[in-house]
Amino acid sequence: MSYSLQNCDRDSFPSFFDAFEFPFNSDFRFGKGFKKSMKADVIKNKDGYVIKIDLPGIDEKDVNVRLKNGILTVSIEKKKEKEEKNDKDEIICSERSEFHSSRSFQVGKNVKSGDISAALKNGVLTINVKTPEQKEEEEKVIRIQA
Repeated sequence: MSYSLQNCDRDSFPSFFDAFEFPFNSDFRFGKGFKKSMKADVIKNKDGYVIKIDLPGIDEKDVNVRLKNGILTVSIEKKKEKEEKNDKDEIICSERSEFHSSRSFQVGKNVKSGDISAALKNGVLTINVKTPEQKEEEEKVIRIQA
């Protein structure tokens, strides 16, 4: 029996077909896990920044927003369990899955947790970061010793 490429599925020749995806393969260009990263928009406004992150299908209880040393980190941990039973209450299928992802933003060490608010609505996490006013330091003359 002879095979042609039309009769073969993609998984039979992964290295052959991957060569054709080279310019479009995000794992190659951006590193492993890029496909799972959270899509975000960072918008500057008069008070600071607004960060909008797309999180479709994620519940508020699965999201953590933390601030440490000027780094704002958004992380997701979603667990799902499914169990199917037959008429005799015997388990015929049991599945478990977990999803973890995180994304960090440098907001500056002068930003405190009270300067940040977050809300999840319609699959979009909106984080408001108020940046404290930067006081311009006076120019000082440094004396040179002889």
